[in-house]
Amino acid sequence: PAPPPPPRPDLLAVPRARLEALSLGPQRLRPAVYALQELLQEMGRQAEPTPDARRFLNVQMDGLERISARLAAGAEPPPALDSLLQDMARGSSALRERMRARENEALDIQIKVLSDRLREEGFA
Repeated sequence: PAPPPPPRPDLLAVPRARLEALSLGPQRLRPAVYALQELLQEMGRQAEPTPDARRFLNVQMDGLERISARLAAGAEPPPALDSLLQDMARGSSALRERMRARENEALDIQIKVLSDRLREEGFA
């Protein structure tokens, strides 16, 4: 028998490490970071995360890393920061839910197609 194919490279290892580093940063960033970690978990469950999801993740991580660096350098958090972080967390959660809904819809379609095929073939 042929040997099994080599494992696929973990394309989410770098974002996972970046989020882990961010989770050790300023406490006020953590809700947005945790929401991104949940999004990343959802992306890992899907066979092929959309380019939009990857772009969203990268834009959010870049922004959080820059904010974290400025805060670490002594910048005073502006009043709008907490609102921005809440928006970021909500955006991550909303995208995660849309991704899940698309997967559920794809499963429903697959079940219907298989059911129709079994009936056509006389197996159901």
